[in-house]
Amino acid sequence: MRGLHESDYCRLADTWFKSLDRGSIFNRKVIERLRAHQAQGHVVVLVSGSHAPLIRPIAEHLCIDHVIATEVETSSGIFTGRILNREPLVGRGKAAAIESFALQHSIELSKSHAYSDHVSDVKMLECVGRPSAVIGDRRLMEYARKRRWETIIL
Repeated sequence: MRGLHESDYCRLADTWFKSLDRGSIFNRKVIERLRAHQAQGHVVVLVSGSHAPLIRPIAEHLCIDHVIATEVETSSGIFTGRILNREPLVGRGKAAAIESFALQHSIELSKSHAYSDHVSDVKMLECVGRPSAVIGDRRLMEYARKRRWETIIL
C-alpha cells in the first residue's frame, strides 16, 4: 500500500464492493441477527483485521456505525505503509481493540455479543458474555462446543 493514494484505494475498494453479489457474501441468518441487534438499539461494531477502506463500504451497506479495522497512516493523502493500530487485529489484538472500544463507549462486555467464523477470533469471543461461533471453521466449532457457546450453522 505504501505510495498509493488513499483516494484511489478507497475508490477501488468501493468499486470492488459494488461488484460483489451481495446475496452470496451475506449470510441470511447472520444478517437477521444483525438486524435484530440494530432493532434493539445495540451498539453494533464491525471488527476486522482487513484494511479499513475495504470494510467501510460493507459497514455502510449494513448500516453499521462503528468499524474497527486495520488503519494505515497517510501523509498528504498517500499511504506511508505504517500501521496505526496498537496491535495487529488478529487474536489478542482484536480482543484488545474491542475492550478499548467498550471502555470508551461505556459498554459492558459481559452483556455483549460477538460473532466470528474463524478460530483466530477466539480471544475476541472469550472477552464477551455472549459469544457465537458462525460455523465454517472446524477448529472453531470444536472450541465452541467445548465451551457451550452458541453456534450458528450456515
